[in-house]
Amino acid sequence: MQKERPDPRLCQINKTAETSKMILLNNCKGSDINAHGSDYSMKFSEHYAPNKNRIKVGSSAVIVRFIEDGLYEKKVIKITELGRATEDGVLLVTVFGDVHSSEVMTKAELTKDKFTAKFFDKNGRFKQRSVI
Repeated sequence: MQKERPDPRLCQINKTAETSKMILLNNCKGSDINAHGSDYSMKFSEHYAPNKNRIKVGSSAVIVRFIEDGLYEKKVIKITELGRATEDGVLLVTVFGDVHSSEVMTKAELTKDKFTAKFFDKNGRFKQRSVI
């Protein structure tokens, strides 16, 4: 009896669905993380290396950045370039992208948004991870 092989077109669709997941980049504390004019930058060893298979050119990302008390910027980008920079002796990965949308939101609004709700734990506090 011959073993049935999966349709290669279905495999491609599944692979595309996996790689098109939205990447969430967290700057809820408002630290200055825009090295060299980038949309986002992160420490290479701590944040980028464990997520390098997800963070790549062509991926979509949501960046949440603290503006001032109670207000945050939610920016959706398509990653167009990844670079490297060194700041205070620390290797950083810089993320540049085309902005799809940008809006100012309250924390309450962020907790109800389908993408940004993932930035919060079950008690409504921001998660401490840079990449979600």
